Amino acid sequence: MSTYLYLVCKDHEPPLEAMGESGQHTSDLPQIRSDIADRAQIVDLYSRSLYGMSDSFRSATAYFLSVHPACEIGIVDEYGREHSVHPDADLIEAIAKALHGWGSAVPWDETQEAWKEERRDMAERAIAAIRSRWTIEAKP
Repeated sequence: MSTYLYLVCKDHEPPLEAMGESGQHTSDLPQIRSDIADRAQIVDLYSRSLYGMSDSFRSATAYFLSVHPACEIGIVDEYGREHSVHPDADLIEAIAKALHGWGSAVPWDETQEAWKEERRDMAERAIAAIRSRWTIEAKP
């Protein structure tokens, strides 16, 4: 879906929104989340002028992270909707939708946030359980 995505600093009241866009489509969210998760490396590369200069969205992300190096960062779209910064947010949402109906008769499209949160929590626990049992060995 086409929607401009911005970083916000939640450590200010009201939260400060970036002037530049970090993405243009919801499909850009995984890269934005990855940049937030790798903030220290992004800030270091940006401070040495080695990062993102050819991509205006990633440059905007790097700049905002560099001026808010220790702040809680969020993602908001041009319509004011917040998006998760969790690196596995898309996977969690997919699992939550897959769990639809388990133990509840509330349809997925209902706006009952508690029900959606319960499903997201179940998805996060499922991912944690999978990761604790999965080991990926590098091939020699």
